[in-house]
Amino acid sequence: MDIDIMIKILDNQENGIIILNKYKKVLHANKAAKDFLGNDLNQLLGDYLNCERTVIEKVNCQNITRCKSCIINRTIDRVIKTKDTEVINNVEVKKNQIDINLSMKISLCEEQYIVIELFNLNIKNLQMNFLSRLADKSKDIMFFKDEKLRYLYINKTFEDFLNKEKEYIIGKKDIDLVNENLLDPNLYEQCFIGDKEALEKGYYYGIEVMAERKFRVSKENIDGGILCIARDITDEIEAIKKSEIDNLTGIYNRNKFKDIINEIYLNKESEYYMALIDLDDLRNLNNKYGHVMGDKYLNILGRILKSQNNSVFFRIGGDEFAGLINYNQVCPEEVFKKIFKEINKLSLDPKLSVSVGINKFDITKDYEKNYEITDKVLYEAKKNGKNKFIISYGK
Repeated sequence: MDIDIMIKILDNQENGIIILNKYKKVLHANKAAKDFLGNDLNQLLGDYLNCERTVIEKVNCQNITRCKSCIINRTIDRVIKTKDTEVINNVEVKKNQIDINLSMKISLCEEQYIVIELFNLNIKNLQMNFLSRLADKSKDIMFFKDEKLRYLYINKTFEDFLNKEKEYIIGKKDIDLVNENLLDPNLYEQCFIGDKEALEKGYYYGIEVMAERKFRVSKENIDGGILCIARDITDEIEAIKKSEIDNLTGIYNRNKFKDIINEIYLNKESEYYMALIDLDDLRNLNNKYGHVMGDKYLNILGRILKSQNNSVFFRIGGDEFAGLINYNQVCPEEVFKKIFKEINKLSLDPKLSVSVGINKFDITKDYEKNYEITDKVLYEAKKNGKNKFIISYGK
């Protein structure tokens, strides 16, 4: 049969096929063989069948002195001599540092070609090794514990986190790691709660703190054990915080204000007062003294607002600020008496002046209506000479 025709036929075979000439040089490997072992024909046998000479010296697999102990080489020699087909079972093959177990059938074709057929490939073992290597490349912490909470597997990220080889960790429990100072006792308590919930409910989701880093932890009960994936979200949380903070004043911005308003409606919370605050005459301040002076006053006001307990404040644009006061925790009048007291203690020229309108937030009305009512109260404060606060307690 013409070699080209034979190659086309072999490329459609499910089993891996490797064709060598009588000098044991690889002439062709079909798609299945390349999928198993790789595309480099010259190194196909040597690299993956652990031939020391081929790996080190980059030569073809051939009948040299060192090859005499090679079971594949000796089997090929016998097949050439006897023309009988032989099968080698449990051949250890290495692909990308993954151990694969397969069988090889070696036969002679037309007395000039050696055909090696690969079969009985341990697919499950290949998949498990592949998944293990894939997990080792992940930046997430991954591990699996048995029903007694002993580690059966940890990936490289967790290995690096513990600063201990995975072989040392396998078989141990978290309490063992605590006793060996590999695991923080506080983290151990968090892990134990998550493990217990996963065993009882089948799953657990939470945020845990590990070495000053925050992780989103997911645990699932699989075959009686626990699979855990923990993702470091510290940078993500910091980025979210930055997106919610006004750069000039250091307090929350308009986006955060709207988010909390939405939560109030969602949770049907009816114990809030809304405050709208204006820094009086900011435009005149900027025109007369420059924007640097105006920014200074905005920053000072933001610092005073940020220092108030049981209240949260926002810069919603320009000289406009807003506040939400939970009256179950603190009286809004007390909050603004304290704010104006701190403002009055400042030695500023010109004096820092603010006007405030405060109104009981009504969740039966939409946000726009609540804002409109509070804005009218603010207007009354400005109309009556500024530098004061007025509270409307609603109906």
